[in-house]
Amino acid sequence: MRARLFTDGGARLNPGLAGIGVVLLDDRGEVIGEIARPIGTATNNVAEYTALIEGLKLALQKGVTHVDIQVDSPVVAGHLLETYKVKSARLRVLIDEVNALLERFDNHSLRREPRAENARADRLANAGMDASTASMFTVHLDLPGESVSATCARCLEQSPTSPIPEDLAGASHWVWVLI
Repeated sequence: MRARLFTDGGARLNPGLAGIGVVLLDDRGEVIGEIARPIGTATNNVAEYTALIEGLKLALQKGVTHVDIQVDSPVVAGHLLETYKVKSARLRVLIDEVNALLERFDNHSLRREPRAENARADRLANAGMDASTASMFTVHLDLPGESVSATCARCLEQSPTSPIPEDLAGASHWVWVLI
């Protein structure tokens, strides 16, 4: 079966809370799979590669044998088409994973498309980033002479809270950090 794969990834801040978007279309243009998912903290490039990896895995699960890949990242396209040098060891690992997945297809192609042509995958990547952002919380403290806000991207459920230590319980100004 032949299919078209559109992928996108992004991070709010860089690195920051990241998400991926994947759209897999059959040869008639019908959606046969989609992914919109947060991936935690990552760089834009790691998110782009993660989206491609997950998209290739999805295509293999759906029985695709010929995949036409469309990305909007000049870095991903440049690395995979070997027009850009790979300088990052972390990206080299991801590129190797992409290449190992590509070997499992009978045939594949890759091209870079303008962002407007990748709008659906871009929307899904943003939904993934939105889901990451939903796990954030902000603490606002009014201190004498200033107000302070701190935003934490870790979900409160990932870490138990502790009681306030007795030596701080009576303090008039203290900051409790949840990790």
